[in-house]
Amino acid sequence: MRQYKRYQRFLCMLTAAVVGTMLPCTAMASGMPGDTEYSYIAHGMAGYTERQEIKGDISEQEKSGDLQSCTISGDCVLGNGQSGPCITENEKNRSVSPAASTGIATDNRVQKEPEVSSAGTQAQIAKKETAYAGQTLTVGGINAFETLTGEGWSFQPGTNTLTLNGYAGGAIHAEGFSLTVALAEGSANVITSDISQNGSALGANTFGYSDDSLTLRGEGAGASLLIDGDLQGIYAQGGVAVQNCNLTVGIRSTEASEEKVSDGTMSSFTFGCIRAGGGLLIEDSNIDLSSQKGTENNKKTYAGIGAATGRVDIRNCSITIDAASTGIQSSNKPLNIENCTLDIRGDETAAIVCQWSTVALTGCKGTVASGGAQGVGITAQRAKGSITLTDCQLSLDSAYYGIMALADSVYLNSSTLDFPAKTRYGIYAADKIEASNGSAVNGQNCTFVCYMPAESGCTIDEGSAVNGVQLFNGKKNVTVLGTFTFLKEYMAAVGDVMEGKLFTVDEGAEATVAEDAVLDITEAASVSIEGKLINHGIWRLNGEKAVNTGTIVNWRSVEETADTAIRNNGAAYSVCTALFPVQGNAVIPMHKESQAVEENRIEPTCTSEGSYDSVVYCANCGEELSRVQKILAVSGHSYSQEWKNDAESHWHECSVCGEQASKAAHNFAWVTDREASVQAPGLQHETCTVCGYSKAAAEIPAPNDGTDTAASDAEAPKTGDSSSIVFWTVSAVLMGVGSVGGTVLKRRKNKNSRMT
Repeated sequence: MRQYKRYQRFLCMLTAAVVGTMLPCTAMASGMPGDTEYSYIAHGMAGYTERQEIKGDISEQEKSGDLQSCTISGDCVLGNGQSGPCITENEKNRSVSPAASTGIATDNRVQKEPEVSSAGTQAQIAKKETAYAGQTLTVGGINAFETLTGEGWSFQPGTNTLTLNGYAGGAIHAEGFSLTVALAEGSANVITSDISQNGSALGANTFGYSDDSLTLRGEGAGASLLIDGDLQGIYAQGGVAVQNCNLTVGIRSTEASEEKVSDGTMSSFTFGCIRAGGGLLIEDSNIDLSSQKGTENNKKTYAGIGAATGRVDIRNCSITIDAASTGIQSSNKPLNIENCTLDIRGDETAAIVCQWSTVALTGCKGTVASGGAQGVGITAQRAKGSITLTDCQLSLDSAYYGIMALADSVYLNSSTLDFPAKTRYGIYAADKIEASNGSAVNGQNCTFVCYMPAESGCTIDEGSAVNGVQLFNGKKNVTVLGTFTFLKEYMAAVGDVMEGKLFTVDEGAEATVAEDAVLDITEAASVSIEGKLINHGIWRLNGEKAVNTGTIVNWRSVEETADTAIRNNGAAYSVCTALFPVQGNAVIPMHKESQAVEENRIEPTCTSEGSYDSVVYCANCGEELSRVQKILAVSGHSYSQEWKNDAESHWHECSVCGEQASKAAHNFAWVTDREASVQAPGLQHETCTVCGYSKAAAEIPAPNDGTDTAASDAEAPKTGDSSSIVFWTVSAVLMGVGSVGGTVLKRRKNKNSRMT
């Protein structure tokens, strides 16, 4: 009960979205979860549309000052001095009959017999039937019962159908019967309304509750209606149905409309786009609604869609709502949205709210937002007011609560929730939160992704994930789920609730402290690291209260209370310059590797390997982290392409070590330098054909005469035949000696002849 009283004022504001006036907060006390049994429901004629439960002894209600007197057959006199008829449970059920709750136009009240309840009188029923008998329809000020057609419209009284085909004019009001407004295929229609003439632009122009319903439907593709007003767009005392059309409603308050609402002239009305006294059905349509403040008015609410006594069903639609207070509200019956694309904003209060029943979204995607300081995205306010999301993908942009089941539970089935901006509580549930069938809640921007007073935290099946910090068990437990990073801008809020709390990083979860963040859980009653905690910032704690059975990775600083040490039964790693004390398993230091350096280098030779040590040191502390010997391969010989030689042989020589290779004897060949002639001998020499080594030059003898060249050629020594050279040399000498000897002998003979 304490939890609900805390939001008492907040609930009064929510109620005002449909009520039309702010309720005394004491009126909400009897409507708190737990007080669910009631026999009768009191209505306020002058806009007190919030259903106040009258439970038990009437005198107890009288004591509160909200209900001064009440008789079953008479009127309820409210604390504001105004009265309204009490209705029985039977009347309550009748007021939300299928026809009224869905908005389908039915009007059989004149034909039916008066219904007398145990609390009613024949006179009252007769009085009501007399009022019901009066039926009026005005189209832009023209009585449609008298004039059946006009520019852009026509009326069929037999079916109570008003057809618009290019209508552009003033308000359309129906009183005393249920009206169907048909939009011709492809037609564009405009209704303009202002407070000087009208309370609403389309539908009933007087406030009340009845079976008078309004149905707006498109007769074919492309049918559209634009409503521009300063108080209410579409209003019916019974149900409202919008089908198969493009509907745009823009409501902006003016000084004139605010004055009439504030001074009591039209205090029943809210600044709303679509409002039903019964139920509301919207299907197969494109809806664009805006309800905004034209001046600084804080006395009334600005709503997109509201239903007072019936259920709200919206399906197969594109819904865009920008309301200063509340986007969509159902007061008493379930609120269901199916297969819709949503862009719904309710700034001051909530985007989607149900007061007394359940909220269910199925197959929906889009954005749900509330910009108020304590704004809510989706909320159900009372007992048995659960919230169920199935096959949805939603972005919840609310400052305070993304989803709030104030007195019940939240169920996520195959749904994904994102929180694009800072949110205090992602999901609040008084009872439980269940995520199943692949659901994912991404609560990185939530201070607490889940908040539950219940003793146990949220239930997550194997295929689902909740990422963030959950707060539960009467705010005694703070647990990190999934993957989450503690950011600087959220740390103050976390620190505010840590005193005496049980802080846990859940098994399988990974919590990260950002570089500029300080996670201070010194005042926590206990700290249990069962998953993984990665610290890039500053983590402060009392080591005596902390146990690690998972993994701690510290990249910056762990600050433990003096003389305390974490009980480390798991694994702990820390940057080498920021080791912290532990009990149990030692902290494994983490070093920062510098670039490897070479040490002890030995160069390789032509025939032997070389080596060096590759050493890595820590860039922070200088500790040697690794030393690996690297082998330098044998370089091998580097033989010159040029030949080395001596008189006997030639070879290639290694330029490094002088090693000889390919050594072999010369292969000589004669090379004539100058041909021999009669006048002079020739010259020739021997050269190695492989390396070019040459011997000394040798003479080629001149021939004896110029005629015996053939003989000379025949007897000339062959190239490379040194014996021939010797032979010819000896022969030449002998010939010379013989010639001399012959000359001597001849001379002697001649002398002897002369003597004889």
